[in-house]
Amino acid sequence: MANLLLQVDQRVFVFTSARDVDGQLLDVPHDRWVSWSRKKNISVFYCSGKGWRKIFSIFREVLTTESRTLWLQSFFDFQFSVLPQIVSLLSGKSVIISPRGELMAGALSLKSKRKNTFISIIRPFYFFSRPKLHLTSKEEYDQLPDWLQNIPSKIFPNYCRKPLSLTDLPTKNLTDTAFTNIVFIARLVPKKGVEIAIDVMAKLDKKFVLDVYGDFEDDKFKRLIIDKIHSLGLTNRVRLNGFVPFEDCSETISKSLALILPTKGENFGHSIYDCLSVGTPVVISDQTPWRSSMSIKVCDLTKPIEFVGAIMQIQTLDNLNTRQDALQNASEYYGKLPPAKKFFAEILS
Repeated sequence: MANLLLQVDQRVFVFTSARDVDGQLLDVPHDRWVSWSRKKNISVFYCSGKGWRKIFSIFREVLTTESRTLWLQSFFDFQFSVLPQIVSLLSGKSVIISPRGELMAGALSLKSKRKNTFISIIRPFYFFSRPKLHLTSKEEYDQLPDWLQNIPSKIFPNYCRKPLSLTDLPTKNLTDTAFTNIVFIARLVPKKGVEIAIDVMAKLDKKFVLDVYGDFEDDKFKRLIIDKIHSLGLTNRVRLNGFVPFEDCSETISKSLALILPTKGENFGHSIYDCLSVGTPVVISDQTPWRSSMSIKVCDLTKPIEFVGAIMQIQTLDNLNTRQDALQNASEYYGKLPPAKKFFAEILS
């Protein structure tokens, strides 16, 4: 999102929470509009309220800001998706929804009863609100539920950071095949497959270490993962680092053997692209739009042993050539991105 906003000249208002996933307040100005430090035409409102205070803030700010369109970054979220759409009916503002992969088969299979109940409640409402859908890949479009097929949609790819050039790739130590660090970068939720990554580590030689970057969103799942690490005897080989901005760990990641991401579904896969953009190979499930190459190993999600074999294969490949292939994949994606102005012209029309 930030990469896209940096390229636009429109006046943009971003309403978001001032709290981290654990509920703690972030060190940001609360409950007032402030200019985004990276671009002055963009203002951000960090809402500190909970419950009815947050609902009131959403109503007030959506109704009073000088905007014609609401762009929502979630589908299954009452406060940040359904509620703003209700306000849009009162204010006459148009609505764009970016499901971010939430409507893909793998994502819908998780907590399916709760999601089906949500859909049954919200479905009639969509005949009145008539939002547009912003999808980021043909795979995401093809997996839309039937009842959403008649809602206007646009496929427009995710904007992302510019990859390193081939000449920027450091050659020092890249001929060494003894890299043993593997990284996992994602939100720590069942959909992303961190538990599978840990099982893979248990089947690899003890020289391999897994660095996990991401925040837990559920205490029960956090306990399950920590217990799994202990029960498999991996306390010295699996490191939970919490969330770290990619910019702060990109050098470490660029020196890692590979990313592992046994995800149940991605409409894009930001961490996949980010790793490729610094020359790091990836070992991923077959539930993403990315296709196999020297640096992209696609594994059957139902056969975790394939992830083990893929990691071992990467270690046997020529390191420099593999990392050059990773950069080439990232560069090809980046080079096909249409201008941001075209996106806004089409999606706002």
